[in-house]
Amino acid sequence: MVQNDEQAVDERAEKITKYLALARSLRTDSSESDYRLANSLAWELALWMPTDFYRLMGQALCKPALFNDFIIAVRRGELKGQAGDLGPQDIIHHAPGIGLRKNPGLIIA
Repeated sequence: MVQNDEQAVDERAEKITKYLALARSLRTDSSESDYRLANSLAWELALWMPTDFYRLMGQALCKPALFNDFIIAVRRGELKGQAGDLGPQDIIHHAPGIGLRKNPGLIIA
């Protein structure tokens, strides 16, 4: 059965977001299985993601200031003319106590 483009985009987005959520939450005391899963996902993404996106993803994980730029770059690449005008400043993040931070911008706790 051949997938339509929308299903393919949804599946790629799910893989990317699953990896990002895991990779951003890894700590030195995370389990070995978490690290194995993160490596497996990272390597899978390397097999099909465009080079520029994959490199930007790595940079975004090392430099959190680039994270929203990566999300928007992938959105524009996948949705093309339907990406709208959503920008890096519009991406929502969740974390304990995030709503208590001074000048949090558009953040929902």
